[in-house]
Amino acid sequence: MHAVWVRMRFDELPPQVIQAIFLWIGLDAVHYSTVCKQVYACLSDPYFALLSMRHSIPSAGPSITSDGQSAALLLEDSDRHWFTWPNHFQQAYAQQKLSMRRQLFWQNRNLNGAIPGQSLSHLSSTLTQLLLHDNNLEGTIPSEIGLLVQLTDLSLSNNSIHGPIPASLACCTRLQHLALDRNLISGEIPAKVLQGLQQLRYLSLSENQLSGAIPPEIGHLADLYCLLLDHNFLSGPIPRQVGKLECLQYLDLTSNYLTGTVPREIARLENLAMLMLGDNLICGPLPLELIDLSRRLVHFTL
Repeated sequence: MHAVWVRMRFDELPPQVIQAIFLWIGLDAVHYSTVCKQVYACLSDPYFALLSMRHSIPSAGPSITSDGQSAALLLEDSDRHWFTWPNHFQQAYAQQKLSMRRQLFWQNRNLNGAIPGQSLSHLSSTLTQLLLHDNNLEGTIPSEIGLLVQLTDLSLSNNSIHGPIPASLACCTRLQHLALDRNLISGEIPAKVLQGLQQLRYLSLSENQLSGAIPPEIGHLADLYCLLLDHNFLSGPIPRQVGKLECLQYLDLTSNYLTGTVPREIARLENLAMLMLGDNLICGPLPLELIDLSRRLVHFTL
């Protein structure tokens, strides 16, 4: 009996065979952006994604490693792929590896890709600190960021993130530190977000492409000690509600298109040490109360 050889293209193989091959290869060795559509469809099966994770990736471990180092500081190769894998793999990875993490300190790690929005639900009950600043992340801030209701610290500074600030961020009511500066974020500052984040102590939106007026709801942030909105395209007057921020120490509104006069209510801010208002379209005389204030400021520009 003679053997009969049948020549088949790889993408013509049965899906189960393709999945078995890639399960053997391993997740880290695959560049998913380069596979054809048929193969990509086979690998996008949710069950296969979870099976691959269980086969290749160990489950979430303790928060402290054997050498005493915090797991929050660790960044494994598989962690890097979380930002670039197909959606089903991102979700399976978050469920398998990240669901018990309280902190992810992945700043300045040369990360590429986008924030995996649809997998954030697996981190919602535990994650309190997410630090991704000084990387190469692109895309938008996903609306699913609002699922991280335990979050106290969120830093996405110095990336290439674009698009608006999602209104869902208002659901992160425990946030105390929010840094989105040095990105390409556009649109207006959502008043709803300011209303929701009343525990916020630090807010930096500097060096973006934000436009529109500074919402008067900024006055709701009673615990805020640092407000940095410089180098944007903000317009309109400085809201007098800024004078309600009794804890405020640093206020930088430099390099915008703000108009009108400086509200005298700012003089009420007894803890203010830095007031930067230069490179705007502010006009009119400086109120006498602010002249007295300027004498005790460490930094003051107009």
